[in-house]
Amino acid sequence: MYAKIDPKQWPGRVVPEDESHVASAVESLCLRAQWHDADRDKITSVVQRWFDRGWCVDAILRAVDLMPDGRLQRRKSEKQDPHSFLKDRLRFWFADEGADSATEPRDPPVQGMTFAMWWAINRRNERINRLRRRKPTLGAEGEQARRFATGYARGLRRDSIANAREKGKRREQALDDLLSEGASPPPLEQSRRRARRKVVNKLVCGWVARQEVIANDPAVLRALHVVLASTNHPTPESVRCLHNAVRAARWKAQMAHLEALVTSAGDKSAPHLSREALRVLRYVDQAVEENLPFNVLVFLLRNDVPLSTNKAAADSREHAS
Repeated sequence: MYAKIDPKQWPGRVVPEDESHVASAVESLCLRAQWHDADRDKITSVVQRWFDRGWCVDAILRAVDLMPDGRLQRRKSEKQDPHSFLKDRLRFWFADEGADSATEPRDPPVQGMTFAMWWAINRRNERINRLRRRKPTLGAEGEQARRFATGYARGLRRDSIANAREKGKRREQALDDLLSEGASPPPLEQSRRRARRKVVNKLVCGWVARQEVIANDPAVLRALHVVLASTNHPTPESVRCLHNAVRAARWKAQMAHLEALVTSAGDKSAPHLSREALRVLRYVDQAVEENLPFNVLVFLLRNDVPLSTNKAAADSREHAS
């Protein structure tokens, strides 16, 4: 009637009813108690009467650990056999402590159940907890969305060349919509021509501002002359003056750096630009125009070489190398 259960999976709350159940329950008891070398027949002779009185494997294991009043029992001795250990621990669970084998056992500390009851509960839990696949019910809008998604997915499986051509037509249509009314699109050659873009290098702007603005600042030069004229014994006031001048020059260099970054080539003649920003922009524009590397530009700045012709740029490359 019931499927055969592996002793490793024997339910601990089930009370054995026949010989096959008792054998599986004893094997499960030995595995759970880690009595691998125990004599199964002697174990069966000890626990058979407990099984007959409605005890289960969980109840026997609980009785081995605890006394009826809840106190812990002694630990098993290494020289004690498992069946002797069971008999010694279960004697406290007779109705009269210390009575002979004819005394009735107490009520089990763990309530058991029949195998049929456990089987019914197990089947019911399996039906409740198993995965269920229900066909989703959609309304009118859901069915319309499904048909649209299905058609769109099928359209994506067309030829890749046809998809590319359709994408090109949509892009061309979008570009034509950007034209003003009555205007014609530019020819293909003109549309492929890219305007030259001058990129202002942040590294170049920062280096020019630090090297040129701070070093040539009049206030810094005056304060430095006072410190050098003191023959290695500058006064605190002169050192403080030099420090303040350098700090002001750094601020001026940072402002020139920012002005050069945010100003385009057509705005270089604007009246709001400072002299330092114009110097930075001149060197940056010439460096971009001549396509000079950074180390060549550093050489030109240190030697104050103008970037007016290609020959001067070539000579500067030779000196820098």
